[in-house]
Amino acid sequence: MHRKTAVLMFVPLWLAAVAMSPGAAAAPSSGDAAPSAVHHHDQQLIAQQNRELDPQALDTDPETGQPRFTPLPALPHHGHDRTGAATASDMTTSEMAAAAVADPAQVGSWTNEAPLTGDQNMVHVVCSPTGKCLFVVGKAKKYSSYVYNTTTKTKTLVKTPDDLFCGGHVLLPDGRALVVGGTLGQGPWRGTKTVYVFNFVTETYQKLPDMAVGRWYPSVVTMSDGRQLITAGYDVNGANTNVVEVFDPKTNSISRLTPTKSLPLYPRTFQTSKPGEIFYAGPSAPGFWNPATGAFKAVNKPVGAKGTGFGSCFFGDVRDQNLMIMGGGWPATASTNVIDLDSAAPAYRTGPAMTAAKGYVSCVNLPDGTVFEANGGSDNTISAASSTTALLTSLTGPWQAMSPLPSGEHRLYHSLLFLQDDGRVVSVTSNPTGGATAQSKSFLVYSPPYLSKGTRPAITSAPTEVGYGGTYAIGTSAAAGRAVPRITVTTAPSATHSTDLNQRYLSLPLAGGAITFPTSPAIMPPGWYRIWAVDDANVPSVAKWVHLS
Repeated sequence: MHRKTAVLMFVPLWLAAVAMSPGAAAAPSSGDAAPSAVHHHDQQLIAQQNRELDPQALDTDPETGQPRFTPLPALPHHGHDRTGAATASDMTTSEMAAAAVADPAQVGSWTNEAPLTGDQNMVHVVCSPTGKCLFVVGKAKKYSSYVYNTTTKTKTLVKTPDDLFCGGHVLLPDGRALVVGGTLGQGPWRGTKTVYVFNFVTETYQKLPDMAVGRWYPSVVTMSDGRQLITAGYDVNGANTNVVEVFDPKTNSISRLTPTKSLPLYPRTFQTSKPGEIFYAGPSAPGFWNPATGAFKAVNKPVGAKGTGFGSCFFGDVRDQNLMIMGGGWPATASTNVIDLDSAAPAYRTGPAMTAAKGYVSCVNLPDGTVFEANGGSDNTISAASSTTALLTSLTGPWQAMSPLPSGEHRLYHSLLFLQDDGRVVSVTSNPTGGATAQSKSFLVYSPPYLSKGTRPAITSAPTEVGYGGTYAIGTSAAAGRAVPRITVTTAPSATHSTDLNQRYLSLPLAGGAITFPTSPAIMPPGWYRIWAVDDANVPSVAKWVHLS
């Protein structure tokens, strides 16, 4: 078994401002015709979408009439550390809140930076090696984009040519952001065919030739050959398309594959360690898929997993191919499941339970190799929001409770997490039931415990261009009495709706002042990555970007 990393995924639920209820999927389509004007047909589509989107996460299940959320019993304590002191995972909520102030080296800490303002209901983010992140914000019929400068903390409005709300996106290997699909209309929700790339240097969008079909809630994943796989989404008529397309950043062109594949909205799809192979995480009908041939090999369904509102990410080094799915609803669950995608007989197995049952949960691969989870709740209402956060250091668990979200804050539908170049984690957006007045526009930043453990190491020299299988000298410095035994690698953030399908982590030993990159582009698809010097106290440096090709 190699060692492998974590990609976070999470199934989207419905916009809080729109009253909808749960249920079955819309019928797939093989292509787009003109938008339907038949009122009765539209009503049928709306009913299908209501069931599929599960928008409100209502307290009562309309099918059974029973409450959808049952509080879990208090979690037992998990023992003590080697010194006999209570660990973070042993603490009650009140103890944890106190510890967050008293000892950030144990549970980390939160700060509240300048909030989003005006129309800045940020739903999508793509970050780049320029130090800038693209924020796509708004809602249907009211949309815009901002460039967030991670150094100056400023947010600058940029001209947005189309409604990109609920599209799909990723950072391309050449450093541009790809944004596909968006909102054509609602009632029923219908997706656009548009394809745009965003240039972070000029801070402008460029329109490219359209896709074959419209897409609203599509997934975009970079494959081992550097092209982007585009799946699912409501088409221009409001039906969930089964058309599969591929974008080629070298030619700025998009092509339609012959095999089709029916997947849910924002499907959790991941590039595996095998070129040309994609894993669909489910939890309904998960399995290994070859988009070029259409071949699909199913695996077992994860136990206790929920089909909506769940998070997912690789745990640890991506070469280990340990993919975890967590939480979801409804009712919300604290369960996790793990699958080793490289096993001779891949199968989901039960993982360590989270510290709270919640949907809309997000997770992030931190540069020290741990996984941080936050956001979500037992329902899409402010009163049901969960303030718990936790850190996972081993696949066997337990999750260690970290500093909770600041008092009064909530992160529900549309929430997301992303890792900044300084090693901190940003948590933004919450669109709970109640419309615009219930939205949260706070800009919360979490400092993990490693940022309170003394002087950080630094990368003093490193190449910008690296190649597969290449060995490269990396200059580092560390605090007195510490050394830097490894360089870790994380991907460019591209998060939306509690997911980041392209997220992965890698740990490379620093031997003789040099590191060697993997030979396989399936492990690390071509593109821009962040490298971190991590010392022997597991404290990371500030990131430096490198381009792998």
